[in-house]
Amino acid sequence: MSFDDVSQESRQFLNELRLYLFVNGKNEEEADEIVEELHAHLKEAEENGKSVEHVVGKSPREYMETLGGAMNLDIRSWGKYIVAIVLGFFSIVILQDALEGVMAYSLIEIVGNLVVLAVSVIAIITVFKYVAGRTLPRNKERMLFAIVALLPILLFIALIFINRQIESPIYIVNQTATWILGCAALVCLIAISVWAKSLLLIGFVALLTIPDYLLSLTNLDEQTQLLLSTVILFGGVLLLVFFVGKKRDE
Repeated sequence: MSFDDVSQESRQFLNELRLYLFVNGKNEEEADEIVEELHAHLKEAEENGKSVEHVVGKSPREYMETLGGAMNLDIRSWGKYIVAIVLGFFSIVILQDALEGVMAYSLIEIVGNLVVLAVSVIAIITVFKYVAGRTLPRNKERMLFAIVALLPILLFIALIFINRQIESPIYIVNQTATWILGCAALVCLIAISVWAKSLLLIGFVALLTIPDYLLSLTNLDEQTQLLLSTVILFGGVLLLVFFVGKKRDE
């Protein structure tokens, strides 16, 4: 959905309205219809020299709440995104391990991954709900999204440290199953990217895997490789957030 034929102020409001309706569990198709209808009203108002305030009032937040209050919750719309997040999360973990050729998980890793997933989903929903309907400075908005993107990485690093300090039962996947699961994870990630019409997930996976592989070909010691890999990953994620935010502003 493109809003290139209206002002920057109108584009920002329409994007924030769509985000607000989405994070509050409204039906996606119904929300798009409402946003498109409002887009037409804003375009007409601007052509007549009127501002966004003339259409939505002095409080965009109240306008969004009024619209949202008149719509029913659509749990199924939210459910498909939660399923995509869960599948994407575990596909990334499995693919990364499959590329290393070994899939062995301790009980702490299994439980820890579930905790990381739960915390990450809660953080995403919380930040999206906070941002939606608020006129925040772009730098602050990008900082919040960057924190959400980096949070799972920080939690994974903490999980690695905890797993090294505490012994627990280990479950090993045989080589055949490793390749099967790796291929399934790759297919799943591609399918999610096609469904979402975005290369963001593929870019994130590339940041997780390619630097590690290239560094493994060098003579650097393990600690240095881990440090460089982490720096590249953090820098890459921040760049992805920056470019996604910039594209959203256009």
